[in-house]
Amino acid sequence: FPMCSSHLACLWLYIVLVGGTILVISLLLAIICVRCLDRRKKVKHNHVDEVDFTGEVMTLTQMPERRTWSEVHLDWEGGGEGGRARRGKILLLYSPDTKLFKELQESFKSFLDLACHCDIYDLFDDALFDTIAVDPSGWLEEFV
Repeated sequence: FPMCSSHLACLWLYIVLVGGTILVISLLLAIICVRCLDRRKKVKHNHVDEVDFTGEVMTLTQMPERRTWSEVHLDWEGGGEGGRARRGKILLLYSPDTKLFKELQESFKSFLDLACHCDIYDLFDDALFDTIAVDPSGWLEEFV
C-alpha cells in the first residue's frame, strides 16, 4: 500500500480487511444454513402421520355412580355403608407466632371439622398437649 511504510504500520488495515472478510463469509454461510433448514422443514411438513383409530373408547376402570355431597356427608356421619367409611385424621403442625395466627388456626381447625368430618388434632390444644407431654412416642404410635 502506498501510505504504509511497513507492515507493522498498516496492521490496523490488515485487521479491518480480515475481519470484514470473515464477517461477510459468516453472513453468507448463515443465510445458506437458514434456507436449507427451511427447505427441510417444508419437506417434513408435507409428510403426514397416519393413526389407526377405530373410534372405540376404552375404559380401564368402572366409574362409580355419581353421588351428591349430602350422600357423602351421611356416609361419614353414619359410619358409611356397613361401617366401611373410617374417619380421617389430620394433625395440624404449625408455630403459633402471634395471637392472630393462633386464631386463624382455630378457625381453620373448625372449618376442617365441618368440611372434612375428620378427627382434627392440634398440638397446641391444651388437652391434647397434656396427653402428648406424658408419652410423646406412645401418642404418636396411637395416632398413626
